[in-house]
Amino acid sequence: MPPTEVLDAAADGVVDDSAVTEDTSPTLSMDSADESNVLTIHEAIQRVGYGTFQKRLLLVSGLMFMAVMLLSFLQVLVKDEWHLTSTQQAGITAAVFAGELPGALFWGFFADKYGRRLGFLLSALCIAVFGIWSAFVPTVWWLMACRAMVGFGVSGNRSLFSVPSTVLYTLRRARAI
Repeated sequence: MPPTEVLDAAADGVVDDSAVTEDTSPTLSMDSADESNVLTIHEAIQRVGYGTFQKRLLLVSGLMFMAVMLLSFLQVLVKDEWHLTSTQQAGITAAVFAGELPGALFWGFFADKYGRRLGFLLSALCIAVFGIWSAFVPTVWWLMACRAMVGFGVSGNRSLFSVPSTVLYTLRRARAI
């Protein structure tokens, strides 16, 4: 039936439904599931155990946390090297926090849309790139800009503290967090 005839027939209230077939696709039912083969999340994590994935995750998480804390130790060296005033020192520290606010907004939406794994990896890349770049900047203002971008990346790693608790079994979870 051409589209114009369908519209005319629908307007009259009479439609030829001889072409419509009954849906015969199979349906799934929860009643038919074998409950003996179903694992809870906790049981599945217990079975997986503690392997190379969990060790690598803890290593990456530790390195990201170390990158955040490193500035407090290096700031003394930067102060002496560039003869910074206390205001400039405070500006370097404040730049990290200034980058965290827009970063938290961005990475929250990003992780919701594209997933935590991709958000975690890209925020780690942001921290690495701008952290390394901040080692080669010529002025304190460029250092502040790079540290602000590190702060932007740091706010994307907030899930870093909850990820180990979701992939480690109970005996290792407390030690990892």
